[in-house]
Amino acid sequence: MSFFHSIKFRFTLWYLVVLGVLLGAFSFGIYFYMSSALHDNLDDSLKLRAEQLSQNRGVFLRIEQDEFQEELGEVVLLYLKGKAGLTQISPRELDIPFEGDLSDIVAGALEGQRSFATVQTAQGRELRMYAVPASEEGPGFMPGERGMMIPKPEFEKAAVVVGRSTAETDEALDRLAQTLLIVVPLTIMVAGAGGVFLARRAFKPVDQMTQTALEIEETDLSRRIPVKSRDE
Repeated sequence: MSFFHSIKFRFTLWYLVVLGVLLGAFSFGIYFYMSSALHDNLDDSLKLRAEQLSQNRGVFLRIEQDEFQEELGEVVLLYLKGKAGLTQISPRELDIPFEGDLSDIVAGALEGQRSFATVQTAQGRELRMYAVPASEEGPGFMPGERGMMIPKPEFEKAAVVVGRSTAETDEALDRLAQTLLIVVPLTIMVAGAGGVFLARRAFKPVDQMTQTALEIEETDLSRRIPVKSRDE
């Protein structure tokens, strides 16, 4: 009888199936937990930073005068709504289309709402952004055209948008997924080899008993099958 038709093979196969299901579920759980944790951390950092900037009395003026320094990897956008329409101010030139989700969260922030969105730059870079309404207690004057200051009443509402790239989070999740794709199959292979070894050792007395039974002939009915174990 070949190994693939034996109970040892079926025993090992079922063992590997159960192990594979458990490892798969464990891997998916780890991945989604880490994904949720990393994205939550990113959102929390954006919330904290946006609230700080929205309540800073001089942030608009410093941006207009090129004195504002963004944190590493940070994107800051200011939106001012007045009689002339909506004005965008940024410490640096960014090609982010003002449409879709970005337009929605800015419109919401101008109405007093706080919300997140994931947008893409014209170069395909993905940014996670958070928009908040700017504090009403701002500087006495707001920036208009570069180099000019106009009275604050000219701007009825303002919003601060803070963004960060999702590249680091995506790279960390990709590395985790690659690690799991290597470790899980390798673990199953090692467990399979160990399962075959243990199954053969466990069923070795059965094999010996089977072989002895086959050797007993009708002329030698006095022969007995030795049993050296107290278990099943």
